[in-house]
Amino acid sequence: MSRTQIILIRTKGVREYAPVEAAVADAERNYNDFIIAMSDAINGGTEAINIRNEKRGLLESGLEKLGNQIILNSGGDPLYVSNANFKLRSNETERNRTPLEDPLWNNLKRGTLTGSLRGSVKNMPKGARGLLAQWRIVGSTAYLATSPTNGKRVELTDLPPNTKVEVQVRFYGTYSRLSNWSIPFPIDVV
Repeated sequence: MSRTQIILIRTKGVREYAPVEAAVADAERNYNDFIIAMSDAINGGTEAINIRNEKRGLLESGLEKLGNQIILNSGGDPLYVSNANFKLRSNETERNRTPLEDPLWNNLKRGTLTGSLRGSVKNMPKGARGLLAQWRIVGSTAYLATSPTNGKRVELTDLPPNTKVEVQVRFYGTYSRLSNWSIPFPIDVV
């Protein structure tokens, strides 16, 4: 209900949403009908509950229609869509399962704290959300994972001081997509 109010407030009477005025008016009417039906259904029995459910269905389909029209009329402008509290959908109807490209190191250097490293990769591919990082002491067979990051920067802490480690990262993204691990970056920890 609060999302519906936000959508109606943001779209009603705003000039940039003029192409969808009819859908806004329909959504507002459906919303008001649903509020009345919801109030009637509190103590109204089965018939009132059925009417409430019907009005809710009309409201939801009206909001979906309004959302589709806003997205269609946005011209690809995400701000236009997000101002009305809708999510911008891509044109693809299938979920993208293409693996993400492999990360390339930009830098990796010692952090300000003992036993810490800070680094970043070059560019985030489309659909990537952040990085997964893992490290190991040079010569060891097992990598130790760290917490995922948001973005292309990584910070590792609590590493054993005075050791040489190797660090790898990989992108994770939408629809559970992953990249391959980067080339291990060897570095001395102070």
